[in-house]
Amino acid sequence: MRHHHILPLVLIVLSLGLVGANRQAEEPTTPSEPGDPRPPALLAQVDDGRQRLTIQTVDVRATITGSVSRTAMTLVFHNPNDRVMEGELVFPLPDGSTVSGYALDIDGVLVDASAVEKHQARVAFETEVRRGIDSGLVEWTRGNNFRTRVYPIPANGTRTVRVEYVADLVYVGDEARYLLPLDFREPLQRFDIRVEVVQGPAEPVVARGPTDQLRFGRWQEAFLAEARMEDAPVTEDLLISLPDVPRSHIVVESSHDVFHPHTS
Repeated sequence: MRHHHILPLVLIVLSLGLVGANRQAEEPTTPSEPGDPRPPALLAQVDDGRQRLTIQTVDVRATITGSVSRTAMTLVFHNPNDRVMEGELVFPLPDGSTVSGYALDIDGVLVDASAVEKHQARVAFETEVRRGIDSGLVEWTRGNNFRTRVYPIPANGTRTVRVEYVADLVYVGDEARYLLPLDFREPLQRFDIRVEVVQGPAEPVVARGPTDQLRFGRWQEAFLAEARMEDAPVTEDLLISLPDVPRSHIVVESSHDVFHPHTS
């Protein structure tokens, strides 16, 4: 069995993120600094400013149960530079979302993060960066943005990050809607998406999306839509309409699926 002795050093800060999920809709949702990108981006510090690293592949897995959605997005970034870089992932989220998971690849395996108090996480992250240990740090910022500091990003190499979040569906009249911001600026080598609607009362409809191949069909006791795009731009947000979904729905999940920040 393979052991990752640095697992506790991959950190996520959710003490602010959990509070931020309940903020009112009137709070601004624009990026926290001018020039921050709307789609996810890994920004590396270079001599003449910040460089946007290339996103090679994106994999999206979403599950909708009642009026609650759970989305996991896995991104592979490429560092074209001839030196090791430190990067900051800017990850915008839909209104009302709460990050529920974060993972960083270590020795080719995605390792889930653990939650600790904010100050403790920053101290540990800086310590491990100086030692050259793989580390990540996520924190909530003004608006619906999360930031992930990632180190190291190997020279001419790649890093993989997975961010998971939970959100309520948005209602317009009696219609529930699921929105997934996409709008990637450069063509992706590969884009995979899979959306499952569990025990939905009626067939969902893709009102808008990055490809017309994404359509729902019956799968076991759910509705399933999935598609793959290769060497293509992914610039259209995904919007799914879900008719006849009640406004409230109780979801029970095991405790290990949710981060519980430690306090000191």
